[in-house]
Amino acid sequence: MKNSILFAPLHRFAGSSRAFLFLLALMGASTTTAMAAIATLGTQSSQYTNSNTLAYTVNAGTDRLLVVALGDPNTATNPTAVTYNGTSMLQANATADLGFSNDAIWYLKLGTGGAITSNIVVTFAAAGNAGSSRFIGASAYSGVDQTTPVDINGPKISGSVTTTGSSLNVTSQTGDLVFDLFDSYKTASQTAVTTGAGQTRINEAGGLITPTGGNGHYVTSTEAGAATVTMSWTGDSEAVLHLTMNINAGAVDTTPPTAIAVNRQPLTTLAVSGSSTVFRVTFSETVTGVDTSDFTLFKIGTVNGTVASISGSGAVYDVTVNSITGFGSLRLDLKHSGTGIVDGASNALADGYDNGQVVRVGTTVPIGWGNHTVGQIGDGTAVGGNKIFPTAVDTSGVLSGKNIVQMASGANWTLVLTADNQLYAWGNNNVGQLGTATASLALSTVPVAVPMTGVLSGKTIVKIACGDAFSMVLDSDGKLYAWGVGTSGQLGDGLSTTGFAAVAVSTSTGLSGKVVTDMSGGSAFAIACTSDGGIYTWGNPGNGRLGNGTTTGNVTMPAQLGGVFTGKRVIAVSGGGSFGAALTSDGRVYSWGNNTAGQLGDGGGTIGTPTNNPTPAGILGTGLLPGSRTIANITCTFSGMYAIARDGTLYSWGAGTLGGLGNGGTTTSTSPVLVDTTGVLSGKTIAAINGGNNFAEVITTEGKAYSWGTNASGQLGDGTTTQRNNPIAVDVSAANSALNGKTLSFLSQSGQGTFTMMAVNAAVPDTTPPTVVSIVRQTPTSQATSSTSATFRVTFSEAVNAPAASNFAIAAVSSSITGSIGTVTAVNASTYDVPVTITGGSGEFRLKVQD
Repeated sequence: MKNSILFAPLHRFAGSSRAFLFLLALMGASTTTAMAAIATLGTQSSQYTNSNTLAYTVNAGTDRLLVVALGDPNTATNPTAVTYNGTSMLQANATADLGFSNDAIWYLKLGTGGAITSNIVVTFAAAGNAGSSRFIGASAYSGVDQTTPVDINGPKISGSVTTTGSSLNVTSQTGDLVFDLFDSYKTASQTAVTTGAGQTRINEAGGLITPTGGNGHYVTSTEAGAATVTMSWTGDSEAVLHLTMNINAGAVDTTPPTAIAVNRQPLTTLAVSGSSTVFRVTFSETVTGVDTSDFTLFKIGTVNGTVASISGSGAVYDVTVNSITGFGSLRLDLKHSGTGIVDGASNALADGYDNGQVVRVGTTVPIGWGNHTVGQIGDGTAVGGNKIFPTAVDTSGVLSGKNIVQMASGANWTLVLTADNQLYAWGNNNVGQLGTATASLALSTVPVAVPMTGVLSGKTIVKIACGDAFSMVLDSDGKLYAWGVGTSGQLGDGLSTTGFAAVAVSTSTGLSGKVVTDMSGGSAFAIACTSDGGIYTWGNPGNGRLGNGTTTGNVTMPAQLGGVFTGKRVIAVSGGGSFGAALTSDGRVYSWGNNTAGQLGDGGGTIGTPTNNPTPAGILGTGLLPGSRTIANITCTFSGMYAIARDGTLYSWGAGTLGGLGNGGTTTSTSPVLVDTTGVLSGKTIAAINGGNNFAEVITTEGKAYSWGTNASGQLGDGTTTQRNNPIAVDVSAANSALNGKTLSFLSQSGQGTFTMMAVNAAVPDTTPPTVVSIVRQTPTSQATSSTSATFRVTFSEAVNAPAASNFAIAAVSSSITGSIGTVTAVNASTYDVPVTITGGSGEFRLKVQD
């Protein structure tokens, strides 16, 4: 709102039995300003006086504006000076004929910092007439703009102000109208305010007037353009009414700012190879007060860093993280409370943000376990059977020297993104899900390259996702591309055909002009959300999985969902077997689709009986989660869902007969239950969760893996095929597991299959040769000796393989000396003792390491 309204308490004037006073107080502001609570500043000794001065004690905080309104309906006396500590505070002086002679309004600006408790002195030219009254009043909003108030000579009221009988008619120019009713002297119970074409805005009898303290009330009309306002009352005709009007169009700004994205900078920075990285934080509007203390780092593994500095202004800020060490995953999070971030109207930040893009620190390679019937594990071995221990994916081919930064899995295949903006895949390819652009490859047991040609040419990929048998990737411009099975329209290109090469998801309808920020695939359908908080679905509507209110008619291009999402900002989405879910910025979860196993978490449905809910509904705020906790992360599986709350607690619901809920039981639940954290997860902080068909796995902030549920294919990675109803640790033994000595960085996102994929730190090739640090004689101990034997201690710069006697030689310093070197013994991995015996000659000698 360009101008805010400041007004004072009004009182009936002595000596004017039938008078009404209408004060128009208009405060200028160069930016949109929120309407805050009205508060009288300080006290005054007298509302009316016949003296020629009035002293008003003001208690003001930082950067407040004070408006003093003066008017005398009985005399033409106006103030000649208004001073504060001897300094003139008169900002504007003009008259406004509001039905009384020489009514006037003065604007004063008070305070540019610090608390103020002083006297405002108003001096009049002469004392008023005996029995007449003068009025002074002051009110203000805190945290308002400090620009000089606008001149009162600007347009105020277009038309007339009349008081006839018990009604007031005002024809406004444009903009918002604010009505303030003080009914100290009003005896009737009925008051109506009508604007425009007879639309009732307030009605006290109906309870629509909002009190602002005492007997005052106000209401704001956002009606634009000219409007006739009629205020009517019954009873005492001396009731005092106060009308103020904002002449500029636009509603009062009461909307708090939000963070809408935290992205890597540049977007190609998928992995950190140095000691610093930059995240770009984008807000919904211009904000101030952004500080390093407003952010925290979410870390997986041994990685560490410091939020060092912030640059930028308006709605975009760059946050630099320095002193990065260790290995793992790093994400910049905005705190959910305690920040000083505000918009131009002093609205505080609505909430934090912990769904930003992640950078990987160090080099990672993929590890997998579970079903290998079509090469899902990617280790190059023959298809068939299960891998019950964590197994390394083959990195000797196209993945040689590559750094994996993202991973996603479908029902029986995996897609990865590397730090150099390349895509690779392995597993089943019966419907083109590997994206190799050819139908001749039925499957691959080793990673193969996804060609970055066609619609992917020149694109920078920032996110990947998989449905049951199709892939999606998101580029740095916020556009989507897909390949694989498309018979239900799940590729979103307007067709219903399968594609072995990438196609562009259509932006001709729902996604026109939108920037996609997250996406997910389910069984024959897809979901995406955009930077403005919108949510879109496409594909097969069966079971209501599109959330569009129907179960029939394939949707071949993205279409927006409304309903419960109206006014909400969706920040993350997840697709399951035949149902979907969305997470909004306020930490609430909404779900829709198939509810046969209670996977919607709404407490409804009949277990085992086909139940569909094609319209999204919230599952939180109804007591289903203890304490109505806000959620930070959601994951849909084939027939269940998991959620991590901001306080770190972990919940599950849906199919539980095979232990998939992780709560120690085998009972399916239609509402959230707590995952057991009393055993191996005791004291652990869950960093991420993923699930498949009736099982789940998590990684903790220290980079360890845990799992539970069905284990028929070895998908729990504990070396058995035994079902686990409670979380267990994934095997890391040296004898069996590729996880031995490794730290987990992230896990693959999927929800359909019977295998598990994760990324672990890779051994970095050591290209630095060892050096000899010192060779020190141990025996004899004297400086000078004629001994024919000696022992030298050789120290290397790092651990080395045990050296042999042949690696050393006797170097004669003078004359001719012969001898031999004995058996070398290890002190530790980098230090060895070497004995020397002299057999002939005389003079001096030393030990050297052979070149």
